Amino acid sequence: PEDRAKETRVRVQTLLAERFQLAVRKETKELPVCLLTLGKGGSKLVEAPAEPSAQGMGIRSECSRMTGTRATMANLAFGLPRQLRRPVQDQTGLDGRYDFTLEFAPDTGPCAKAANADSTDAPSIFTAIEEQLGLRLEPAKGPVEVIVIDHAVKAEPN
Repeated sequence: PEDRAKETRVRVQTLLAERFQLAVRKETKELPVCLLTLGKGGSKLVEAPAEPSAQGMGIRSECSRMTGTRATMANLAFGLPRQLRRPVQDQTGLDGRYDFTLEFAPDTGPCAKAANADSTDAPSIFTAIEEQLGLRLEPAKGPVEVIVIDHAVKAEPN
């Protein structure tokens, strides 16, 4: 699956370069991020069993819930920006695989409107991560890799 994704990415990049004469480069900038760290009381995560689950592994996100199945902290840090609208950097030092469910009230988007209509008493994602997982999200500034478009032209119609 990883090779297939890489192959697809290369094909799309080639297509964009040919069709739009797109030229891009990567650059690192200091931008707002969240640091994922251990909470004051330490992690509440329990390591997943060694044998893989039939459900696969990683993070599944829904409006007000994230479910980790044999998930790493890198998986969690990769899934959180969708909720936080900023990159998350893992600084927990945890290198295991964990099963967990994180339930929270979404702050933005259509899910937030639905949650407000239901008037749930779910905690914010910041509170939920600390109370349910024993981790902490700290706003900070940090290095973020961004893509800079150097050149692009409007494509001619076929």
